[in-house]
Amino acid sequence: YPFVLDPEYDLDAIKGFGTYSMVCSGRNNVTGQLIAIKRIHNLFDELGELGDTKRIYDRSKYLDLSFYQEFLKHRNIVGLKDMLKIDNPLNYNEVYLCMEYMEYTLKRLIVSQQAITDDMIQFLLYQLLNGIYFMHSADIIHRDLKP
Repeated sequence: YPFVLDPEYDLDAIKGFGTYSMVCSGRNNVTGQLIAIKRIHNLFDELGELGDTKRIYDRSKYLDLSFYQEFLKHRNIVGLKDMLKIDNPLNYNEVYLCMEYMEYTLKRLIVSQQAITDDMIQFLLYQLLNGIYFMHSADIIHRDLKP
């Protein structure tokens, strides 16, 4: 079903999707910057006390965003540009994250026909471990690492 975005953003194309999210390329109409917009849907479907969960999320989301933008700047971590505001704070079940647009992904490289050399594997592994090490040094554990 359709993305509900601020007029500040336009969608270009669907780039990928999973069980709980979909990623599209887009553009920030104010800056002209190419971005990736991730819609995380069914956000609270598997959680028990829905009202309390939403209140906790509402109070913490902007703190989390500012923390992420300020303290998690690293060349091996995709930058978060914006978290779109919720239209109806009493009844929502999705959020939109605007992130740096990455032309290529590790998954795209893995499924391509391009031969992957030992040097490429070593370089990619170094980048992954470097990003994970940086997150762990900030006491953040990523629960879903994937290409």
